[in-house]
Amino acid sequence: MDGFNVVVPIEVTFRDTDAMGHANNAVYLTWFENGRIGYWRTMHGDGADYAAVPFVLARAEIDFRAPAHVGERLQLGVRLSRIGSRSFDFRYRLERVDDGALLAEGHTVQVMYDYRAARSVDMPTDFRHRLIAIDGEPGED
Repeated sequence: MDGFNVVVPIEVTFRDTDAMGHANNAVYLTWFENGRIGYWRTMHGDGADYAAVPFVLARAEIDFRAPAHVGERLQLGVRLSRIGSRSFDFRYRLERVDDGALLAEGHTVQVMYDYRAARSVDMPTDFRHRLIAIDGEPGED
């Protein structure tokens, strides 16, 4: 998937679908979450400690392009698109594997967060470097 260094496989299950027979719109947010998990694993390896995730999801946007159906194999690309002093953005691209059809595009904003203090915090330098090591310095989107 061009432009995406982190790609996560997804298979559409029966429970992902609604009465219309296609993947329900709410499921896409779960798939994006799976993409962030894949990104976290890329940052920290397979033994990544999810209790140590230092950010919260602050915003999510999805543009639906085509429906997904039970049994289809999809791939979700995730990439860093902006990095700030306390937050960073991801872009997502969801495609069907068989024909490369674009099913959805998305954008999320993650904010660095101290759970004990219950407030946003500055991004640690090490975290910034890990993001940039995967995708490089983000350019203009």
